[in-house]
Amino acid sequence: MTIRRALARRLNPRYAYLPAPPGGAPFRILDIGAGPEDGRIAKTLFPRCHFEAINIAPLDAARQGAFDVYHQRDLNADDLSFLPDGSFDYVISSHTIEHLEDGPSAVAQMCAKVRPGGRIYLEWPSVESETFPIKGFGLNFYDDDTHIRTFPRADIAAVLTGEGFEIEYSGFRRMGLRMLIAPLLILRRSLKLRRPVLYDAWDITGFCYVIRAVRRTDL
Repeated sequence: MTIRRALARRLNPRYAYLPAPPGGAPFRILDIGAGPEDGRIAKTLFPRCHFEAINIAPLDAARQGAFDVYHQRDLNADDLSFLPDGSFDYVISSHTIEHLEDGPSAVAQMCAKVRPGGRIYLEWPSVESETFPIKGFGLNFYDDDTHIRTFPRADIAAVLTGEGFEIEYSGFRRMGLRMLIAPLLILRRSLKLRRPVLYDAWDITGFCYVIRAVRRTDL
């Protein structure tokens, strides 16, 4: 892995702690809520992966190449029964369940898609973010008017353990390298979007929770 790729992985919350497949073997990723940029990142970090995405937005044909498979679904109206159970090595849901009427039920469905020994990554705004005093810059839950509700970590962890997963990590997202260079990341993103935003301060402020878990093989 090149230095540039290794650095990109260290900075990406979805993949920083994902063990590399042995021998570079191909593996299957399902990213629920992924956009084209997420697909490009996955293919850069793991060139042999099969990357499948679910998103409510229609797919622009010009961006089809970012995905192996793309499913347009509204998970407030649809379930995940169209996907075979146990068919993915890694399932990601990053900032998706807070947009759903029944996030815990959706998490249980996601769990079913992970093969024994596979992993799941969940990230969503913390309960604490509902009362953060800075508003309008991406540091308060209600800055996004498509958010419906958030969930205590213990509630989501209970779903995972009930579905046969062992929790590797449950807590605030605290990535040391991102925290160290947060001012540079904030400046870069704000210049790109042409407005001040503080998404890259999430690791410092405790804006979001993360749970990483592995599906047990002895069930």
